[in-house]
Amino acid sequence: MIRATIAEGDRRQRRYELTSAGRKTLDRVRSTRETAIDQIWADLPVADLRTFARFGEELGERLEALLEHA
Repeated sequence: MIRATIAEGDRRQRRYELTSAGRKTLDRVRSTRETAIDQIWADLPVADLRTFARFGEELGERLEALLEHA
Protein backbone atom coordinates (compact mmCIF):
# COMPACT_ATOMS: atom_id res chain seq x y z
CA MET A 1 0.00 0.00 0.00
CA ILE A 2 3.04 2.24 0.42
CA ARG A 3 5.97 2.46 -1.96
CA ALA A 4 9.39 3.54 -0.70
CA THR A 5 12.03 4.88 -3.04
CA ILE A 6 15.53 6.19 -2.43
CA ALA A 7 15.63 9.99 -2.39
CA GLU A 8 17.69 11.77 -5.00
CA GLY A 9 20.68 13.64 -3.62
CA ASP A 10 20.81 11.88 -0.24
CA ARG A 11 20.58 8.13 -0.61
CA ARG A 12 20.07 7.69 3.13
CA GLN A 13 16.64 9.27 2.80
CA ARG A 14 13.53 7.49 1.59
CA ARG A 15 10.54 8.90 -0.24
CA TYR A 16 7.22 7.30 0.63
CA GLU A 17 4.07 7.43 -1.45
CA LEU A 18 0.75 5.64 -1.49
CA THR A 19 0.17 3.03 -4.14
CA SER A 20 -3.16 2.80 -5.93
CA ALA A 21 -4.31 0.22 -3.38
CA GLY A 22 -3.14 2.50 -0.57
CA ARG A 23 -5.12 5.44 -1.95
CA LYS A 24 -8.24 3.27 -2.27
CA THR A 25 -7.84 2.03 1.30
CA LEU A 26 -7.34 5.56 2.60
CA ASP A 27 -10.43 6.72 0.72
CA ARG A 28 -12.48 3.91 2.30
CA VAL A 29 -11.17 4.80 5.76
CA ARG A 30 -12.05 8.48 5.25
CA SER A 31 -15.53 7.60 4.01
CA THR A 32 -16.18 5.27 6.95
CA ARG A 33 -14.88 7.91 9.36
CA GLU A 34 -17.16 10.58 7.88
CA THR A 35 -20.16 8.26 8.13
CA ALA A 36 -19.35 7.47 11.77
CA ILE A 37 -18.97 11.16 12.62
CA ASP A 38 -22.28 11.97 10.94
CA GLN A 39 -24.07 9.19 12.82
CA ILE A 40 -22.66 10.29 16.16
CA TRP A 41 -22.73 14.09 15.87
CA ALA A 42 -25.41 15.01 13.32
CA ASP A 43 -28.45 14.88 15.58
CA LEU A 44 -26.91 16.41 18.70
CA PRO A 45 -28.38 19.74 19.76
CA VAL A 46 -26.37 22.72 18.49
CA ALA A 47 -26.21 24.26 21.98
CA ASP A 48 -24.63 21.07 23.33
CA LEU A 49 -22.07 21.05 20.51
CA ARG A 50 -21.15 24.66 21.27
CA THR A 51 -20.73 23.83 24.97
CA PHE A 52 -18.57 20.86 24.07
CA ALA A 53 -16.45 22.99 21.72
CA ARG A 54 -15.91 25.63 24.42
CA PHE A 55 -14.92 22.90 26.87
CA GLY A 56 -12.45 21.48 24.33
CA GLU A 57 -10.90 24.90 23.77
CA GLU A 58 -10.57 25.51 27.52
CA LEU A 59 -9.05 22.08 28.06
CA GLY A 60 -6.59 22.61 25.21
CA GLU A 61 -5.53 26.00 26.58
CA ARG A 62 -4.97 24.54 30.04
CA LEU A 63 -2.89 21.67 28.65
CA GLU A 64 -0.78 24.10 26.61
CA ALA A 65 -0.25 26.28 29.70
CA LEU A 66 0.81 23.22 31.67
CA LEU A 67 3.35 22.29 29.00
CA GLU A 68 4.76 25.82 28.99
CA HIS A 69 5.52 25.51 32.71
CA ALA A 70 6.96 22.01 32.55
